[in-house]
Amino acid sequence: MEKKAQAFLITTVILISILAAFIGVSNYSKKTTFSTLPYLAQEIQIESEKVMDYDLNTGNDTIENFTKTISNYTDENTKIYFIINKSGLECYSYNKTLDKEPLSCNVINNQINTTIEETNYTFPYFPEAKHFYFIIIKEDENNKYVYTNN
Repeated sequence: MEKKAQAFLITTVILISILAAFIGVSNYSKKTTFSTLPYLAQEIQIESEKVMDYDLNTGNDTIENFTKTISNYTDENTKIYFIINKSGLECYSYNKTLDKEPLSCNVINNQINTTIEETNYTFPYFPEAKHFYFIIIKEDENNKYVYTNN
């Protein structure tokens, strides 16, 4: 009879240890957030190429409408800056009311230079070509994410 009680006691201790391990692992797991920002950057890259091709083939200037539409879909923690060279270099972003805000940028040694939130960004510049560059900056809690098409 004692051996059956000992076996039962050992089985109970093993089961409680296994349950405690599962509870400890589940309490240790951290919730991670899924970011769609890389996909947004990829989509902007693909669509901007199509818009620039359309502009080149038809002469219709649709890039400003494109940039305004993209900016309209971002949340309050995401800011998109655009650098466009068609008939001259234009650098801007949109505020919450979708008004264009100019961005300071210049060309030095065939490089477009701009400073955003104390960070310098450079992009290649070819005087004869048309360019479309963007910088996406998203901030959440203690993290800052930056994506460009450079």
